[in-house]
Amino acid sequence: MTFSIELNVKFKIENEIYTADLKLPSGEIKPANPFRFTLMREASSANQSVLLEAAASDDKHIYVAVQPPMDKIKESINLDIIEELDIKIAVGEYKDGKFIDETLSFVDKNPEIDVTPKKLK
Repeated sequence: MTFSIELNVKFKIENEIYTADLKLPSGEIKPANPFRFTLMREASSANQSVLLEAAASDDKHIYVAVQPPMDKIKESINLDIIEELDIKIAVGEYKDGKFIDETLSFVDKNPEIDVTPKKLK
């Protein structure tokens, strides 16, 4: 039996609408089918943007990107020093909702193949 979970929450903070999406895919969590979390400021707000995106499938495939809303940062520190702030941390290449890692070996790309050494009789 397989199952998947999708949780979408929309909330309002200081007249700004935000959406949080959590996706736990059905089947095996693997680079092409990772666990994903996104926090986004809605299009109805002045500046739509993805504030946080995270994906993970194993210890070789982890992605986190943070892009806080600059208008909120400038309001909170009351300075115009920071113009843009993006933070990305990745283990493996992440694109279009899945990991793309061309550096993986044949064995890593095909985990169903048993490569355990066997004793010859």
